[in-house]
Amino acid sequence: MSMPRKCRRPSCLLSLLASLVLALVGCDHDDSTGPESPTVEVLSLDVHGMGSSGIGAIEFVRSVGSCEIQAASISAIIYAVVPWPGRDLTVLNVVAPTRDNLHVLFL
Repeated sequence: MSMPRKCRRPSCLLSLLASLVLALVGCDHDDSTGPESPTVEVLSLDVHGMGSSGIGAIEFVRSVGSCEIQAASISAIIYAVVPWPGRDLTVLNVVAPTRDNLHVLFL
């Protein structure tokens, strides 16, 4: 049995993360039999802008894109959209994996 190779490319890490998210979406800890018909909502957002405090350009097409973190362009994915009641805002949850870090952003 061979050991899996380490994944070092951002696109490979995004694929791994997407697979993990898809696997976890079907989990239901309250129901031991699992969901009868699991569904996954695939996000399709286009976002373009500039950040602040170490975050530069932000570019997403169909929820996949990149963001600048400390002047480095990093591949990223929007994995959740959360409304903020009482503020009339929507928070985008973003993950941007690198070789040494997993950046989690709330835009």
